[in-house]
Amino acid sequence: MTGDVHPVGRVDQLARQLLTERGPQELLDRAVAFTAGGLDAASSVSISLVDKRRRISTAAASNDLARTADELQYRLGEGPCLDAVWDPGAVHCRDLDADPRWPRWAPAATVDLEVHSTLSIPLSTHERTLGSINVYARARDAFDPSAVALAGSLATHTAVAYARALDRHDLETALASRNLIGQAQGILMERYRITAGRAFEVLATASQQSNTKLVEVARRVVDTGVTPPVTRT
Repeated sequence: MTGDVHPVGRVDQLARQLLTERGPQELLDRAVAFTAGGLDAASSVSISLVDKRRRISTAAASNDLARTADELQYRLGEGPCLDAVWDPGAVHCRDLDADPRWPRWAPAATVDLEVHSTLSIPLSTHERTLGSINVYARARDAFDPSAVALAGSLATHTAVAYARALDRHDLETALASRNLIGQAQGILMERYRITAGRAFEVLATASQQSNTKLVEVARRVVDTGVTPPVTRT
């Protein structure tokens, strides 16, 4: 481990640092940097995330090595980060040259990227698996049991903090959208002398007819003052 900080202390440090990050992306970047600095053997670290369509992509990486190793797995459909996501559990490989689990990815990783050992830990909460944190090393047998345990603890704190950050971001977005729609309603009510309910119907109709999100129609009204036509009923 880097420095003289006890593993428990490093987990506490990460937990405190993650609490200071408000944006989901900033939180992921901080977790990657912290993990890369906390595991001496790590040559590169990344975080893979699963979207609502069950597509996996790399959301943060300490350098291009991890990003390339991840992308190779997505393209070939096999590899440790995919296993950690789809069958949640730590995936530890001590020597890629001797591991039969990924017959296409492993040879490419060892020859092209000079990666010889890996560690992928799922980012999971009680409700869902968000993705995985992936650690790549050029040395063989780079991660001893204490490193595996530390990575697991860091992944747990990252998953919980990221889930909370997403919930907070979604709430803030919803509140901002509601406020914007309310402002647009107010403009329509004053301009056309209509009720709040009728103003909302005007916005909703304009949204449907233009195939534009309701909040974007409202934003256009607030930002430009151009309002949809009102058909009197």
